[in-house]
Amino acid sequence: MEERRQRRAAAQKRIHENLALQEEARAAAESYREKRIQATQGMDERQILADAIRLATSKMFLSEETLKTEYPCLSDQELHKLLAVLAKLGVLQQRSNRAAWLSLLDQQDAQALIESLQKMKPSEANAPAPFPEMDGHQFEQYCADLLTQNGFTQVEVTKASGDFGIDVLAEKDGVTYAIQCKYYTDKVGNHAVQEAFAGKEYYDRMVAAVMTNSTFTAAAVETARETHVLLWDGSMLAKMAENK
Repeated sequence: MEERRQRRAAAQKRIHENLALQEEARAAAESYREKRIQATQGMDERQILADAIRLATSKMFLSEETLKTEYPCLSDQELHKLLAVLAKLGVLQQRSNRAAWLSLLDQQDAQALIESLQKMKPSEANAPAPFPEMDGHQFEQYCADLLTQNGFTQVEVTKASGDFGIDVLAEKDGVTYAIQCKYYTDKVGNHAVQEAFAGKEYYDRMVAAVMTNSTFTAAAVETARETHVLLWDGSMLAKMAENK
């Protein structure tokens, strides 16, 4: 009986120790998150880009989860855009398994790149690759071709009229998509997100998305978060275009 009591007491002690360690780790993670929020929330896009270049240089590999930890103020869309810019600048190269990005620069090259970015206009530092001029219907076909190029199947451009805001239907890995395409010179607003969400319901698709050569307004990003609509901006499309 005494031996059993001791084993039970030892087991309870281990449980309490593990819980204490988990709580300590959670508190440390939350403390680091608050620290990073304070450190990055006042940064503009160019400052975040320079900080991310330094971060990438300090590691052999960089994952999206690491970026989420280091830049908690950024939305998923902004993180994807940051990764696309880092790849465009030759800072990172995506590995074949797509789970992590390989860091390509040493500290000297990274510092030279940061200094060159500081001399550029803010809009030049993270601007997506320019798109050729095209009308709305041509852009819809361009988006359909991009989707096919990136492993989507059953890709279909809807009819010009009566499409209920949906321009392309597609499927990938058993998931069906309803997609609105916007070729804009200005930012895309939340009306496009609302249309995509409504069109998804009409076509009975699992996921709604908006594809654009431009970027999205803050209201569009917020609406997309609430309705779970995917936003693929010009940087994301440029990244998709690189997949041959």
